[in-house]
Amino acid sequence: MSDPRDTSTFRNPPWMSLGTPVSVAAWAARTLGFGVPFVRTLATKMLAPDQYRAIFANYEPLPEDVFVAVFSKSGTNWAMQMAAQIAWRGQAEFAHVHEYVAWPGSPFTGVVPLTDPGWRAAPEPRHIIKCSAPLEVLPVDSPARFLCVLRDPKEVVVSAYHFIMDSFGLREAVSAASWIDFAIEGLLLDAWVSHAAQVWDARDRDNVHVLRFESLKQDLGGELDEVSAFLGVQLTRGERAAVLERCGFAWMKDHEYRFGPPILRFLGGRPAGKMLRKGASGGSGELLSRQEQDRIDALALEKLDALGSDLPYRDWYVSPPT
Repeated sequence: MSDPRDTSTFRNPPWMSLGTPVSVAAWAARTLGFGVPFVRTLATKMLAPDQYRAIFANYEPLPEDVFVAVFSKSGTNWAMQMAAQIAWRGQAEFAHVHEYVAWPGSPFTGVVPLTDPGWRAAPEPRHIIKCSAPLEVLPVDSPARFLCVLRDPKEVVVSAYHFIMDSFGLREAVSAASWIDFAIEGLLLDAWVSHAAQVWDARDRDNVHVLRFESLKQDLGGELDEVSAFLGVQLTRGERAAVLERCGFAWMKDHEYRFGPPILRFLGGRPAGKMLRKGASGGSGELLSRQEQDRIDALALEKLDALGSDLPYRDWYVSPPT
């Protein structure tokens, strides 16, 4: 693998140059005041599942495949790091996680292809595949494993706001109020509900393991043991300690360049949005008013009920009135 200190290849890929459509669109949105339409288009593309149907239509899943099927801003990097470090018994080294973890449909250069055999070099070969699509478009009826994380959608709304606005330099172009309205009434909440309901419905499958973001914060060691068992890897005490350290928020924050997006040239070379901002749970109040939190909860409960889902949303995510 590459020298982990050399991040130039992944962090400054050619597609992010000022002359590319994405960069021009972001620059124009910021300059001309079209921030909300740009964000709406970006989110629609990111959350559209159809691209994954085509990607996996002719792919034959392997027993070693581990799909990290996590909704955006819900702990994807955490799950990828856990799987990678378990596969390498606490010794996984990479300049960027996507040198090891495939990301089909990624717009970035430097990402290992889905068909690259490099994963076979791990002490416990596991082919890790990042995919934020709902399970309905993934080959869940296969020997592959599916590692999922569920996070409070209120926290997802907050985390996505900070990440997208900082990544594309749009803080002055898209107000927090505009983002919240879009996220609640638009595609984001609908997509979260559909994703979460499908994950919950599949929780009893032998090849699906569901984690809660809050549980990762509260008992990382216990959750790590369950993921190790799910992946069929028995770690020694020393290996477990190494994996636990490298999967801790402090270690990942100190090595954020191994997980974050490229530096966008049209932002003048400044760091893009933080991939690991706080790693906290229960903090949606930093951006959302109590009324907005209640609004998200009410709509999520209504949409889950319409789908016939028994996801324990009220027990997990609804705070009692103060």
